[in-house]
Amino acid sequence: MSLPENEKRRSSRLPVNLKYRLTLDDDNEITHTGIIRNISLSGAYLAQITPDLTSTDVFQKGMVSINTENEWVTMKCEIVYIGTGSDDFPKGVGVAFCQDDEYTATAIWNMAIQCIL
Repeated sequence: MSLPENEKRRSSRLPVNLKYRLTLDDDNEITHTGIIRNISLSGAYLAQITPDLTSTDVFQKGMVSINTENEWVTMKCEIVYIGTGSDDFPKGVGVAFCQDDEYTATAIWNMAIQCIL
């Protein structure tokens, strides 16, 4: 299966309904929370984000913690998209997981295993 020409995702997404906590490096005093709507090995869509983020937050890096039933899995991420909301796509942010360190790479695989099982 080939991806559309404008598609930047590297991995297929799985629809989920998982709680998350997002803390950005620029402001680790604020924790954003909500529900993940879809997830893959390379990123996720964080919906129902509270408090809101704005377009100036694109490309900010931080840490996202995902509740996978029995535990929180934490990994580095970067905001790559901010959605304002529509009938087809809820308001939220798209994040890419930063796979540049062993800790995050291991966390991604642990999360994937727990989401599949």
